[in-house]
Amino acid sequence: CMHSVILFIFIMGLGSVVQYIPLAVLSGILILTGIGMFDWGSMKKMHVAPKGDVVVMLVTMIVTVKFDLMIAVAFGIILSFIIYMVKCKERKTSIVKEKEETYTIQGPLSFLSVDRIFSTLQDVKSPVVLRMKDVRYMDVSGAMALLNFVEQSNKVGASVKLEQVHPSIEKTIAVMASNEQKEQLKILSV
Repeated sequence: CMHSVILFIFIMGLGSVVQYIPLAVLSGILILTGIGMFDWGSMKKMHVAPKGDVVVMLVTMIVTVKFDLMIAVAFGIILSFIIYMVKCKERKTSIVKEKEETYTIQGPLSFLSVDRIFSTLQDVKSPVVLRMKDVRYMDVSGAMALLNFVEQSNKVGASVKLEQVHPSIEKTIAVMASNEQKEQLKILSV
């Protein structure tokens, strides 16, 4: 940070003198500043760092050199988001059958996991109890899939009861549900 402040003061105060400094010298100063800013300790730990983080760092570094810092930052953010989505999808959201009619959903109920969860429940034709004590996150896709499951179950004569629902999850469901779905759905909070 100190180098940039000194450089800024130097350029602003002595701008007329800076024009006589050869570009090769300014390039050298810029390269040395870049090398000084680089975290060499992180390079030594690359072999033990998470692979996703290493990929983001290397891609950002290469794009910075090849194109521009702004483009590299955008690439890094997008790549980090993609890696995060893959990790979220790998995070085990599961459904465990406890009794004949009782299932426990474990993990976040999001667009990444709803297909797997509700395909397990697809063939259930009797009343169902879903325990949701381990669901701490639900996005709009998760709520819509749950409400769709409730609606489909009611069409075949099977009721759905939710137990141990976290208040934030209950709020998400309530916001997304129609009045008819709210009447059909029985929710027992934590």
